[in-house]
Amino acid sequence: MFVSGSWSRTPLTWDSVANVFVGELPAQGPGLYDVQVRAGRCRGAGIWSARIRWRCSRVAEAFTWRLTGEPLGLLRAAHPRAVAQYVGIPDPAADTERSHRLTRLYEELAKRRIGYVLPPPEFAPGTQVIRPPEQVLGVPRHGTCLDLAVVLAAGCLRARLRPAIAVLTFPDGRGFEHAIVLVNLGTDTQRGAGGAAELDVWHSCPKGWLHELDAAFDGSGDVVAIDPMGFAVQLGPSAHAGLDVGLPAAVANGAAYLRKWTWRVGVDVGSGWRSSHEPPPDRLLDEPLRKPYRTAGSERSPLRLLRAEYQLVPFRSRDELTILLDWW
Repeated sequence: MFVSGSWSRTPLTWDSVANVFVGELPAQGPGLYDVQVRAGRCRGAGIWSARIRWRCSRVAEAFTWRLTGEPLGLLRAAHPRAVAQYVGIPDPAADTERSHRLTRLYEELAKRRIGYVLPPPEFAPGTQVIRPPEQVLGVPRHGTCLDLAVVLAAGCLRARLRPAIAVLTFPDGRGFEHAIVLVNLGTDTQRGAGGAAELDVWHSCPKGWLHELDAAFDGSGDVVAIDPMGFAVQLGPSAHAGLDVGLPAAVANGAAYLRKWTWRVGVDVGSGWRSSHEPPPDRLLDEPLRKPYRTAGSERSPLRLLRAEYQLVPFRSRDELTILLDWW
């Protein structure tokens, strides 16, 4: 199936993985626009056209983050203002109990029904394009564990909670990595001293935070480790543990990851984040959706090469089968 469209002379294409139209924003800026869409099957099997309503929005810049060499790049991905446009952030002035604010924030994120997806196979371990909040919370509304962790950390900043993002790796060295969010409920967000950015990178879990770990969310400690997959939902037939659970279960899962997996790096978002890390609200940027076609060498399973995005299996009509079914 092919899909094409346009507004005026601006090209528009379809991303089959994200299920959204991709194109440059029109000069008029964000809003609703009429788009002429033509779609049909190959070999003249029928073409139809329709007009749809395409909503353009201002999106924040995405970037390729590398775990080694630039862990503080995570700070540029945290956009509290953008998260607040999609999620109701609890007001610190109205609710002084930090655990209550964290619970309300988690519940608001869970209401968005964000789909959990794995990182694209073309990215090497320790390297990933981080989606902006508009794509995680808006359209197409899905993200990896790192995308979810960044969104949760940004929401914590808005709620004046002190978050940190920790990247862990599977203990057997198979290369599997997972991101969790640590939240210190014993203090509000604290900005670090100027010129001490290296102090915001943790090469091991701080002993004070680990000693105060509350694995049951019952007030037994000031620090909770949250598995961000808890407020996401399953996409497709593949099942992943830890999805669509309440905050206590997400805290228990996060504590289990912290104790059983190997620490790679941590970033104290509550200390290192600055308002300069957030992009200007009126900036128009491209969406970082991947190209619609992949090279055959990027797929780890030969069976998946049957998919159209690899352009290896030619189209075949089924006229003979149609005739046989009609005769039968």
